[in-house]
Amino acid sequence: MMQFLTAAAGVYSVTDRRYAEALAWFALAYALPFHLPIDAPPAWAQIALIPALAAIAVLVLWRAPVAAPAVAVAAFFVIPLAGVLNYPRLHTPELAQLSQWARSSTPTDAVFLFPDAAHGLDPGIFRGEALRAVYVDWKGGGQVNYLKGLGEQWWSRWQQTVGAGFQPADLAKYDGLGIQYLVVQERNRLPRPAAFENSKYIAYQLRNSIPRIGVQ
Repeated sequence: MMQFLTAAAGVYSVTDRRYAEALAWFALAYALPFHLPIDAPPAWAQIALIPALAAIAVLVLWRAPVAAPAVAVAAFFVIPLAGVLNYPRLHTPELAQLSQWARSSTPTDAVFLFPDAAHGLDPGIFRGEALRAVYVDWKGGGQVNYLKGLGEQWWSRWQQTVGAGFQPADLAKYDGLGIQYLVVQERNRLPRPAAFENSKYIAYQLRNSIPRIGVQ
């Protein structure tokens, strides 16, 4: 809706000969697909391309309105040249290695938690590729619109674990929740042997995943 409304406002401004205003509207329309970061400096190539595309749109609408659709189509090919990816690269070799290890080296009923994943999508991909349960993840919360009970359960699990932030002191709490494996990033490495690790993920086995001798 942002792209449609700002582009429509840009067209209206051009027809009303308010070209500076039209340039601003089209800049907003083109800015959205660039996914400009708010916590880091953006690439200058991307910053420069936004007003350039906006200026071209205004110029074409002013001088040759019939060519406007061609400009819109051309933008689909020009924007990726500035290094913009419409979809993040989610399936990585590191995540595939982690999933393969979990699938081949952990019990089929093992429960995993990615306590420092925040809103990341890694846990969901891991669930699908490793065929192992994930205690809670952000994307899984998208299903709360369908089942009230699921929403309440998801929110409770989220608040107890990922939503509260990862703390090494919470290992006993995770263990009590039935979580058997933790997967963290390098910055949260623990002073204990890892069950698996690569350049991006470190997996730790909690106590409740160790078979108890004599218990049937």
